[in-house]
Amino acid sequence: MSAQPQLLNSLVKTWPLDQWSHSCIVLAVSGGADSVALLRAIHSLAADPNLLHVAHFNHAWRGAESDDDERFVVDLCKQLGLGLTLGRNSNSEESPRSEQVARELRYDFLLEVARNRSAKFITTGHTGTDRIETMLHNLCRGTGLSGMCAPSQFRQLDSGTTLARPMLHSFREDAIEYLSLLGQPFRVDSSNENQSYRRNFLRHSVLPLLRQAYGDSVDDRLLSYSQLAEQSLEAQLDWSQRYWSEVELLESRMIELRWLPQATSTEIRWPSAEHIQAPWAIVQLALQQELKARGWKQRSLTRRHWNRLRQHWESLTIPAKLRPRNPRSLFQLPDGVGVYSLQGWLILSKDENEP
Repeated sequence: MSAQPQLLNSLVKTWPLDQWSHSCIVLAVSGGADSVALLRAIHSLAADPNLLHVAHFNHAWRGAESDDDERFVVDLCKQLGLGLTLGRNSNSEESPRSEQVARELRYDFLLEVARNRSAKFITTGHTGTDRIETMLHNLCRGTGLSGMCAPSQFRQLDSGTTLARPMLHSFREDAIEYLSLLGQPFRVDSSNENQSYRRNFLRHSVLPLLRQAYGDSVDDRLLSYSQLAEQSLEAQLDWSQRYWSEVELLESRMIELRWLPQATSTEIRWPSAEHIQAPWAIVQLALQQELKARGWKQRSLTRRHWNRLRQHWESLTIPAKLRPRNPRSLFQLPDGVGVYSLQGWLILSKDENEP
């Protein structure tokens, strides 16, 4: 009987009850083992089950199997006495079938349900196993530190709703064992066996070979590394925020002294290394956070682009005499973003006609 308290204790440790048990929560339930295990666990721990509401999105990509998943979730919610909102992909025949498209459709639906119910949290059943698979997937594609610790445990979706993944410190096997103790069935998605999807290839081919070569504890070690990467990223994010505060303070001083003009809403400016000393990794992270806050695209920025920005950041010097002048064009980035220099500062200027 140790598996049941182990999963529950892990969940409580990861997400203490006082943070959520009296809050309205939308639980994303696909019918698979992970989401059903989280539903049963949250239901058993919640101070008031009436605050829980289930959301199920039917992608309608697997025909009758998708509909059977939906019926399973409907029956489970009736059994537990929980409210349920169903969503469906109305353009299943036309929409591209990819993990990215599926994710966007699903999260748009979940956020709409959460807003309609004024829910504080949306939960998903991602486990530490998902995090390991994502880490290896991102590593093989090419990633920075952030890709080594995805998905995150918490993510702010809007001002009132937080996405929570409480089972990131448990493994998929823990969820299955927990359901076995409860005698709770679950659905199995046949598409998870299709190894043309890279994540499935990692799950069914790569990870079993790693366990065979390094022992079953390799999962613990990989997850531990991901958690260390997350701690490092959190420290770097804190440093980058303090760096950007220095940038904003210096910019306001230079504007006040009329050494820089007021920035427009389509500009991001930061000083060369001679102005404020910081490691480039921190400067780049600060810029990435600012781009994200502005809603500017980053996917098309390659390592070559970042290296070129770094070269100019390191080589720009403060002019001996600061006087009004026009920005000097340096080069172009994708998506209509130009790079300029002015008074030892770098400027990203976005074409207003670009989305």
